[in-house]
Amino acid sequence: MNPESRYVALIGAGSLEVLELKLRLVEMGVEESAILVFGPKLGTWEMSVDDDAAAIYLPLDEELLSKVGTVFLFTSDAQARQFVLDWAQRAGALVLDLSLQTGARGGWCNPLADEDTLRSRGALLSLPAPAALFLGLALNALEGQEIPSVDCHLFLPASVRGEAGVDELFQQSVSLLNFKALPTEIFGRQVAFNLFPSEAQPGDEVFGDQVRCISNRHLSMTLVSMQTPVFHNTGLSSLVHLQTAADPERRMRAVLKKQGYFHLFSGERWPSPAEVGQLESPILGVRRLRDDVLWIWMLFDNVKAGMAPLAARAFKSLRGKPAGGQS
Repeated sequence: MNPESRYVALIGAGSLEVLELKLRLVEMGVEESAILVFGPKLGTWEMSVDDDAAAIYLPLDEELLSKVGTVFLFTSDAQARQFVLDWAQRAGALVLDLSLQTGARGGWCNPLADEDTLRSRGALLSLPAPAALFLGLALNALEGQEIPSVDCHLFLPASVRGEAGVDELFQQSVSLLNFKALPTEIFGRQVAFNLFPSEAQPGDEVFGDQVRCISNRHLSMTLVSMQTPVFHNTGLSSLVHLQTAADPERRMRAVLKKQGYFHLFSGERWPSPAEVGQLESPILGVRRLRDDVLWIWMLFDNVKAGMAPLAARAFKSLRGKPAGGQS
């Protein structure tokens, strides 16, 4: 298995994460002609046309996949996923599974882990949802603290529904300001200037399993996902219930600062969406609400700091050297 020696496949075209990942792969030296972009489902050729450009997505076909050494699997379509996973196992290709429904074949891995750890996971790397990954990493910083439970609210941007979701939010906002009828093909209801429960992300059971896997903790989790009228920023508010509390806020900040991944919030003014969009890792704030409750709040751009850059980072660690084991 050699991620550098053959073509790279992006499966699940049409999402902003796929477009971002393609840009990052080119920036790290992968030739654009070696990046094959496939549609999200089995079937015929697909075409996407917008005001700026037209894109043709390849159909999932074993002959077209034959040159591929690394697959980035974004699609959640069951038939397409099974086809790709079965083919990759026969071909010995590396699969980075980035679907929100990942983990069925042995759990999730931390894409920020070192090269040896990633290689020990074999040829199928399932990545958790970014928000679950970031919360798991944050909980790891609470060294020596017993954590019985965590209650989370996840605030989702329009771009979790792809470029079409961003476009519909924009069109809804313009229509409302001009007293016109709203387009609702993507969300099924008004999103602009609104807030409502959403099912666009993993449910609390999957999210909790991912957080427990990354943090290596046995804890109870609840999750409520809310759809917000913003384009790209994802927010996660977590109430962490502590059984023991010896100045956890200060200790957590010290560990996270040493790790150097999160941008720790320490000012008086929470950053604007435009400021967050310039960052490639989350902003994290932490405050002790009472002796046994710690509030962890984080904000990140799900395109610039979400699945695409995490997958690119894992690929960069693995690229160009043989990996052992099959999953």
